[in-house]
Amino acid sequence: MDCTLVNTKSGAKFAKNATDWVYWHESVPKKLQELSEEGYKIVIFTNQKGISTGQTKAEDIKKKI
Repeated sequence: MDCTLVNTKSGAKFAKNATDWVYWHESVPKKLQELSEEGYKIVIFTNQKGISTGQTKAEDIKKKI
């Protein structure tokens, strides 16, 4: 997900919180919508080591998605 669908809004390497993100490119939301309307199932993969280390809350990732 990171650096493919979204980037951090703050410019930091890792998001600071659930709202620290922007779409990677302005075309992303439209393309995801188009694919969904065409019947594709959208699956987002992300590796979030920060959850296991306590630096990120799982709920923040869910909000982001």
